[in-house]
This record gives sequence, C-alpha cells and structure tokens, in this order.
Amino acid sequence: KDSKINMENCSAVTFNVSGHGPDWDGFMVAVQNSKLAEKSTILNVIKSAAPSKKEEETRNMILMYPELENVLAPLRQATITVRAFEFKRTAEEIAKLATTQPEALTQKELLYAATLTKDAAVQASIYKTAAKLFANSWEAQANYAYSEIANGNISSALTYINKADKLAPNNATVLNNKGVILAKQGQWDNAKKAFTDAKNLGADVNYNLGVVAIQFGEYQKALGLFGSKKCDVNVGLAQLMLANYTAAKTNLSCAVETCKTNYLLAVVGARTGNDAEVFAGLKKAFEINPKLKGKALNDREFINYFNNSEFLSLVK
Repeated sequence: KDSKINMENCSAVTFNVSGHGPDWDGFMVAVQNSKLAEKSTILNVIKSAAPSKKEEETRNMILMYPELENVLAPLRQATITVRAFEFKRTAEEIAKLATTQPEALTQKELLYAATLTKDAAVQASIYKTAAKLFANSWEAQANYAYSEIANGNISSALTYINKADKLAPNNATVLNNKGVILAKQGQWDNAKKAFTDAKNLGADVNYNLGVVAIQFGEYQKALGLFGSKKCDVNVGLAQLMLANYTAAKTNLSCAVETCKTNYLLAVVGARTGNDAEVFAGLKKAFEINPKLKGKALNDREFINYFNNSEFLSLVK
C-alpha cells in the first residue's frame, strides 16, 4: 500500500538470495524424537545413503511412510529480510506543519518541532497542541507541563503533570517534573517525596534534593547533593548560609546573572561589611526586578543600612 515501487515490476528491487541446503542434522533429531513406528528404519536408510542420494531416499521414505511429511514440514523455512528506507520529513517541513497542519505529524515529529524554535510562545503552542492531539501520551502531557513551568504557569503545569502521572504511574521523569512544580509552589514536603520517588526509580535528582535540603536548613547536606557543581546560585546560597563567604561570592559571581544572584551578592557584602558590594548588588537586582525593593527594605540582612542614605535611595 502506498508503495513508491510498482510491485508488478520489481526491477528496482535487488534480491540477494542464499540457501543453506537441507538440514539433515535437524531432520535426524526430529525423526528420533517423533512417534513414528518405523523411525529406526528411516534413520538407518538416511544415514547409510550417500550425500547425493539422501534427498532421493527421503522422498522414497515419504512414499512408504506418508506420516514422515509431518516431521519434515517444520524443517522447511525461509527467512526474508527487507531493508527499506522510511520516508522522513525535513526539519523545515516539520516546523511548518507544526503550526499550520499539526494533525499531519506524528507525536515524535510534533514534539521535535517544538525544539526547532526559540520563540517561547510558539514552542508553548506546539506543546499545547501535542497535549491535545495525543491526550493518551504521557510524553505529550509532560512536555507541555515543562513548557508551562518555563512560562511561569505553575498551576497549569501541575494539571498536565498530573495527567502524565495518571498515564504513566511511577515514571521517574514525570515524578521529577512534578517535584519541580511542587517546589515552585512552596510544597517542599511533597516536592521532597516526588524527588525521592524519582530517585528510587533511577533518576539523577540529587541537585533537586539539594534545593529542598536548603529549605529545611540542611545546608551541608545540600552541598553534598550538589556535588562538584560550581557557578550555581543554589551552591552559593548554601555556602552563604554556612558563612563560607569567599566561596559563596566566587560561585555567585560566575553564576548566571539574575536578580537573585545579585541580591545574594549584596547579602554577602552586608555580612562582610563591604558597602560597595551591598549597593552594587542591590542596584543590579532592582534593575532586573524592582519588586525586590520592598523585600530589601525590611530584610534584616541589611539592618545596618536601614538608616544609610544610599541604601534608602535605592529601596525607595
């Protein structure tokens, strides 16, 4: 069906035919294990026949003992191996169809299409379509949940990860993503359980468990779970809480710059009495997220600056 080759004229197909001859060893074993009354006679005839005469003698035995045909039948076999090329769409075709005719794509193609764009809105739309078209696929539900996490739609993400969880119970990937969502909702006990269950199923979730450990004040445990990870905001935070300010500053300074890394660098400055670092960190943090001004204004990490004019000018 739908073949690219005219099957009435297979000139485009190459046939490589090879034979291995009669399976005499298999034949002898099959006769020996059979319930044929004259199997001893049959075996003696075939054994004593010259190689070139074995087939002729076998045919003679079948004429004399028709039930021998039942022994031969299972020994007759042919193996057919077909090497064919599966039609595949190009990345450009997949990307176009994903937004114009997604129902024409397979699940694998549609999920792949989402990785072909850097536009977060388009990617989210593709994942949402996949979740709708492949409602019984945990992969489709989990991928859309991941997209919703990235876009800050945590409640929606939990809805779809729960769908994935029902479709694939005890799935390490699903449980790990569920733990991330629960952590973002501040449900740390539930997040810890989800991460632990994922770990018991073989997933590498030590980093996520380290983030949870910080929330429970287990900073040394968190660093152990983080392993050799460097230039990371959570590593820096754990070191800060353990009063290892030099290491914390090093890791926070080379971590991806966010309002959080800058805010924590300001805290390091406050704890080490470095006013310049306090003001520089807060200024950058507020530029990224002005809402942090209210937090800093009442944060006792900066209690020594509550009457400082430069500090007050930054937070108001």
